[in-house]
Amino acid sequence: MWALLAVAGVMGAVAVNAVRRLYGREAGTDAASAAADVDAVLFWAVFAVITGVLGTTVGLGIAARAIERAGGVSPTLAWGAIRVALIPAISGLCILGLGLLLWLPLRARVRRLAGVGTRR
Repeated sequence: MWALLAVAGVMGAVAVNAVRRLYGREAGTDAASAAADVDAVLFWAVFAVITGVLGTTVGLGIAARAIERAGGVSPTLAWGAIRVALIPAISGLCILGLGLLLWLPLRARVRRLAGVGTRR
């Protein structure tokens, strides 16, 4: 879970840097560098999902091993362990959603500054 928090922090820092470059005093002066920052937001969002799925896989393995060792476990306890094991994947998907909400308007701003898709 701490890894996902770190990934979300990095994604947020990159997004803040992209906003400064795209909406600051010198907006549009270095569009290629700003575009790289915007695309890095999407990279870190996808990385959060991958990290979350990896964490869920490890968590399910640990839960299955504990259930197997315990022998006769109630279904409520087993599903509780599975619910806890799914938390990293759900968190990663939430970070992806936030990353996409940040990425879409920033990418549109990069395209607007670069003049891509505008009528002439």
